[in-house]
Amino acid sequence: MHLYRHPKSHRITRRSDYLSIYKEGLRASTRQLRIQVLFTPQEEPPRLGIAVTNQLKHATSRNLLKRRFREIFRLHQHEIKEGVRIVIVAKPGSQELDFKTLERDLLYLFRKARVIKDRGSPNE
Repeated sequence: MHLYRHPKSHRITRRSDYLSIYKEGLRASTRQLRIQVLFTPQEEPPRLGIAVTNQLKHATSRNLLKRRFREIFRLHQHEIKEGVRIVIVAKPGSQELDFKTLERDLLYLFRKARVIKDRGSPNE
């Protein structure tokens, strides 16, 4: 049984970490979302960072979007490979998507960036 927690140690918080992911990481995107992914050799849990543009005018919209991203990551973190660092970048228009659409788009991007574990993987 998996524990569905998302402690602070599983978050990307330092600016230097964001910059290294932007510089060295892989990119995948849809119309409203982009992810930057950096694979690291460390055997650590996947880590998440979120970047929401100030072009989304209302702070409540930005915060709701960030809460939804964290919840989607929390629910699917056990499907993501070890040592992966992911930054989700919300583009203008993403605040109008509902939770299910955000979840579908993020899972599509995770598969596209190959961060989801293989089904037959012994790491599951």
